[in-house]
Amino acid sequence: MDTKTITGVGIVFKHVPEGYFFMGKSSNDPWGFNDRETPTAKILLKSYWIGKYPITNKQFLKFLQATNYQPR
Repeated sequence: MDTKTITGVGIVFKHVPEGYFFMGKSSNDPWGFNDRETPTAKILLKSYWIGKYPITNKQFLKFLQATNYQPR
């Protein structure tokens, strides 16, 4: 299952599997170069869930109430 919905809240989440991505830019990148963006590094991200659509303040409040989540 790659999506899930919080019942009563209407927030749809999409699963992003674990995997590698390249962060930063190489000096020969045609889209620009900035000293703070190099060197390119291969980064492993663990799997996570992300909202499939933008979440409204009303949905976030319902999420807080439905899950008893306490923001840090």
